[in-house]
Amino acid sequence: MGCLLLKSGIAAAQSNAKQITVEVNPTVETIATLMNQLSPEFLPDSAKDPTGYRRSQSMRINVNAFQLYANHPAIAATKALSDKIGTGIYLLGLYARPLPATGWRAPVSPLILSAVHADPDSAEYLANAYMDHVARFYKDTHMARFIAEQHRTYQKAIAQVSQNRPSTAFIPTMEQYYGSRKQAYTLVVMPFFITQWGMGWQIGEGQTAQIFNISAPYRDQQVQGQRVVDPGFNDSEAVRTLCVHEFGHSFVNPHTMQPLLMERINQYKDLFRPVPNQAQYTDWLTLFNELTVRAGEIRIALKMGLPAESQRLQELYNEWPYLDHFSNQLAYYEKNRDKYPAFTDFLPDLIHSLEKLRSVR
Repeated sequence: MGCLLLKSGIAAAQSNAKQITVEVNPTVETIATLMNQLSPEFLPDSAKDPTGYRRSQSMRINVNAFQLYANHPAIAATKALSDKIGTGIYLLGLYARPLPATGWRAPVSPLILSAVHADPDSAEYLANAYMDHVARFYKDTHMARFIAEQHRTYQKAIAQVSQNRPSTAFIPTMEQYYGSRKQAYTLVVMPFFITQWGMGWQIGEGQTAQIFNISAPYRDQQVQGQRVVDPGFNDSEAVRTLCVHEFGHSFVNPHTMQPLLMERINQYKDLFRPVPNQAQYTDWLTLFNELTVRAGEIRIALKMGLPAESQRLQELYNEWPYLDHFSNQLAYYEKNRDKYPAFTDFLPDLIHSLEKLRSVR
């Protein structure tokens, strides 16, 4: 029943070859269930922390459903691996075949494996062993039954995101803007987690790249007993911002993370300034990537004929240092596409433009 659910969800979400696919991934969902058992800090008491309680109502349903398996070997295995790769553990579900199938549908990124173990062979062995634990947990706990029982929750989450996706012009505009194409764009809903959490990742390179975003609810969920009435994904502004931002990183980060360009960018690390209320950004390379992507969001909104959205983003990011500089640089890129057919052609000049920031400090 779980597999039928996923297929019907995917089919319902695909109306155009260039549209964002919205789906549930049972392997990601199983890893999330394991991580939930290790995250009691996300389940506060309603009297002590009413805001935190509202953010985690659906997560509590999932945790309660699998508490009997708190001592399952997969729990300890998840703790051990997440201590090494953090939230990267969710990404393994994107490389693995959707459960109940086992094995990998794509080779795991060397970046992830290097965090698992310094030796590539050992890292691969440990990743395989961990996924065996996940598969065993899926079978022992009857995870497919939970997914089937929560059929309406998953379907409603898929429907809410699907109806709020950017228009079909979004992907062609984004690909034209950055001057490159991706094979597929997929948003994986993860409804049984706290609100306002997500992560993006790319599998493959160039035009064969597949872009993924794992997304928890955007708003507080509405729950009655053990039933999710509203999974909290019905937010067009959040969906669009998430898509433009996270998918935007897939056009930027794979290039800025190349050793030679990364070295050139970090020559300007003295420019780093903390962003108010954004403590997670602690180094210049990360800030450079964020500024590039966020400036891209503002400019792409204009390209799509959404000046109000562009202005909203400009105001939302008004505390980000150097944002005007990056926006102006991208405007120059737009006006000179004969010289810069793709963003990768412009990137060296964008890096060089940092000299202007250094000279006016």
